[in-house]
Amino acid sequence: SKKLGLFMARFVLPDNDGFILELGAGMGSLTRCLLKGGVKPGQLILVELDEEMCRILRDRFPGVMVIHGDASQLKNALPESYHHKIKTVISGIPMVNLSLEEQRLIIDGTMEIMDPCGQFLQFTYGPLSPLPAKKLGLKQRRLGHVLFNVPPATLWGYVKDDREFQSIPDRIS
Repeated sequence: SKKLGLFMARFVLPDNDGFILELGAGMGSLTRCLLKGGVKPGQLILVELDEEMCRILRDRFPGVMVIHGDASQLKNALPESYHHKIKTVISGIPMVNLSLEEQRLIIDGTMEIMDPCGQFLQFTYGPLSPLPAKKLGLKQRRLGHVLFNVPPATLWGYVKDDREFQSIPDRIS
């Protein structure tokens, strides 16, 4: 929903030189909210598995980079010049429906191409973390709830296990 998308946009790390990566962009509902929330089109990169949806995304969001690719193969899908410049990854992929092995491929690949101080944001419709953080070598933080979403959603933030959450803004009011 719009409320969930705008809530998630509040947690994007501001950086004029960095990029925001959205995994599983679908039809662009979250993308629209990220842009409305202040993310510049030139800083937004969308990764979508469905080729037809990629065409739709390119038409809807000029200036936004759209990559037709698999989130578990980010190192190969994302041009190398963007590696280590991704500040925030926002996932629309239903991680709770994936096996641990599939989750690990996505998380490990994401952490490999992300800025070392970057963050991974994931929403879920349940109260518990959608990712087994310890098993994946991550630290987690529940960032908040969006009760007016249908169904209500919870936003989680993840960082590499070897660092703290200092870069994730505490913007819940």
